[in-house]
Amino acid sequence: MVEQGDVVKVNGVELPLLVVSGNAYNKSGAAILCPVVKNASEATLKVFVENEQISGYALCDNIRHLDIAKRGYSGKGHIPLTKMILILDMIQSLFDYV
Repeated sequence: MVEQGDVVKVNGVELPLLVVSGNAYNKSGAAILCPVVKNASEATLKVFVENEQISGYALCDNIRHLDIAKRGYSGKGHIPLTKMILILDMIQSLFDYV
């Protein structure tokens, strides 16, 4: 099972993905993820993330839902909680009331 803050490489998806869904949800085998790209010059909501295996920008306004248990995936490390809080705040801002 993946955990919130994990970076994964999902089979059939070119970019690494950051798991943003909570651990209770991830137990289903599905996850909500943000792609991590090298260059995000025109992205609106982005956060720079890095660990020992990846570095790039998590695109917070490009969230995806995937059944990663069916697709298969491999781990690419984890990012710090401080970065996850910032990313989750940006995602929440997409759904705030006017």
